[in-house]
Amino acid sequence: MAKAHGLSHAVVHHIWRAHGLQPHCIETFKLSCDPDCVAKLRDVVGVYLNPPAKALVFCIDEKPQVQALDRTVPARRDVHLILDNYATHTHPTVDAWFTAHPRYHRHFVPTSGSCSI
Repeated sequence: MAKAHGLSHAVVHHIWRAHGLQPHCIETFKLSCDPDCVAKLRDVVGVYLNPPAKALVFCIDEKPQVQALDRTVPARRDVHLILDNYATHTHPTVDAWFTAHPRYHRHFVPTSGSCSI
């Protein structure tokens, strides 16, 4: 990684350590080839680190679980959904539903990047 980006190994080590990353401890690692990877990561991490005021935030993937960051359900709050890029999340019927329901906001993780969040 250092060579690919023209950095020293020490700089990469410092960045990984500052963010608590230990890719050498993972048996498999998959980089996203999504051209919007950085923008999507910034959007999703921003929602996690600074959740919108008076909003509900959920992380949803193709698995059967839902991780709620705020488990209360007051009426008329905005709802922010963090989604993977599974095709059903962007199907035209789903897009139409979200257009008709503007209080729901979608935030997509990068393609093949749900494990990076």
